Amino acid sequence: MTKKRRKAPHSPTPPRRTGFWFRFLTMAAVVLAVVCCMTLFFQVREIHVTGNHLYTAEQIVDACGISRGDNLVTIKKANAASLIMSSLPFVESVHIERSLPDTVEITVTESDVTFAIRAQNETYYLMNTQGKILQEIQTANAPDYPNVEGLTVTEPTTGAVIYVPEEETESKEAALSLMQLLTDYGIAGAVRQIDVDKPYDLRLYYGGQYEVLLGAADNLDYKIEYLVAVLQELGEDKSGIIDLTFEEEKTARFQPY
Repeated sequence: MTKKRRKAPHSPTPPRRTGFWFRFLTMAAVVLAVVCCMTLFFQVREIHVTGNHLYTAEQIVDACGISRGDNLVTIKKANAASLIMSSLPFVESVHIERSLPDTVEITVTESDVTFAIRAQNETYYLMNTQGKILQEIQTANAPDYPNVEGLTVTEPTTGAVIYVPEEETESKEAALSLMQLLTDYGIAGAVRQIDVDKPYDLRLYYGGQYEVLLGAADNLDYKIEYLVAVLQELGEDKSGIIDLTFEEEKTARFQPY
């Protein structure tokens, strides 16, 4: 009897890699398409600037480092804002937004009221309410701004916050608080001088009419608010000393010259 031959088992067929290469090529095509779209369709064509009044839009655009033709998606907003603030010291803050498909929106806030301070090198500088030095000015022009006295400013650098010795830290903080409050209440422009030489005996000189005694730096917000009310009551015809130290009683005292 003839024996039937058994068929040898088939070796497993190696899996085809067609599916893998298809998926790979598909993904590569998608990535290439996205890159092409970003390059071709999301280029910066317009740069809009708002909030500026001291600098021109052209100056701000030149300082930001963003150029027309740059990729809108890949621009570095933080870097652009930093470039603007370091190049244009009167700019206090910058906000940058992308507006598809081709526009960059730059919103800046600039210093409105500036103060003059004399450094150890006998040169006058303008600074904002945060104490950032904005620019050097001629000595003859210093009286055009509210002057801050009583601080020892060393190594002044445009675009940097003023540096004072450690023992004057309290005076510096008092000066910055006063500068901000006077600006917020809208009377900084009429102030001739702020004296913070003694942090427990703060004084300011309002126009050519009034010397204002503020005492220590506590409750400065209330004292400046009170000062605004006193100035409105006194009017423009009087001159003298306005005492807001509240050492003897909780009301302001006025002593005419």
